[in-house]
Amino acid sequence: MNDKLYLQLKRRYNDVLEIEPTQFKSTAATRIYKLLSHYIKHSPFLVVIPVSLLLSMFFMHSLVLLLFK
Repeated sequence: MNDKLYLQLKRRYNDVLEIEPTQFKSTAATRIYKLLSHYIKHSPFLVVIPVSLLLSMFFMHSLVLLLFK
């Protein structure tokens, strides 16, 4: 991939994933939201994939327990 195309894609990626600033009544809630949104924006698969795997394993376990009860 050439540098020009890479820069265009990177710019477009940042435009698409831009999160608008949110102000809550509590400053602590605003800080927590900003920390979490920054983390989720830059590394979503570190959260999404493990959580989905854990949930699917939990539901499969529950289904097996119901079927073979």
